[in-house]
Amino acid sequence: MESYGGITTPLTFQFRPRAYEGVYRQFCRTLRVPRPVLEANDSIFTRMIGQIRGRIYYNLLNWYRLIAMLPGYTFNGASWNR
Repeated sequence: MESYGGITTPLTFQFRPRAYEGVYRQFCRTLRVPRPVLEANDSIFTRMIGQIRGRIYYNLLNWYRLIAMLPGYTFNGASWNR
């Protein structure tokens, strides 16, 4: 199932990246990802989703980078890829 099926209005898209950025920054803080790591990877949070011809897509490279910052990734990273 797609999260954003069909065409998305510009207003909706304008809101979505900010929502993802805020939620996942807080998620990383809650999991105690060090501040310097968050700052060094700032662009990941601002580019988690994008838009092409009115359709929202997930920037999977940045999702993988985000997951790699989380504690325990070295132990469970392979399971994320499955």
